[in-house]
Amino acid sequence: TPVTPDFSLSNSGAFTLIRPLNYNVVPKYNFIVTATDNGGNNDTTSVEIVVQDFDNLNPFFSHSLYQAVVPENQDGDLSEIRPEPIKAQDGDTGINMTITYSITSVSPSDYQANFNIDADTGVLTVVTSFDREEMDSSEISVNIK
Repeated sequence: TPVTPDFSLSNSGAFTLIRPLNYNVVPKYNFIVTATDNGGNNDTTSVEIVVQDFDNLNPFFSHSLYQAVVPENQDGDLSEIRPEPIKAQDGDTGINMTITYSITSVSPSDYQANFNIDADTGVLTVVTSFDREEMDSSEISVNIK
């Protein structure tokens, strides 16, 4: 007899799904099923039900804030991002959906064109260097999908 409220087992041996399964809660069910006849003879077998995951969780960043120091008048990849390079991951297991990075805003907005992000890797680049006297800090918002 299943010990979960997700299934029922009929006398014919058919498993019936009682409610929708959620891979993120239980990815796999294992049952031991015993069949007994009127004479008391029986046999036992194992049943494994594997729940397939689907793309129902949003990707998420490893950290809520990343910081970098950009040397004045220098362009190129931001290599010293703390606490680590910008990284996002998909919450679903085995889906292997592609995560796409994009810059949603730069503050001050006059410097939007100075930055680029690789859509596939999340590597942030200074495309056009800037002078510290003109801009001493910037906030960049990154989106993932």
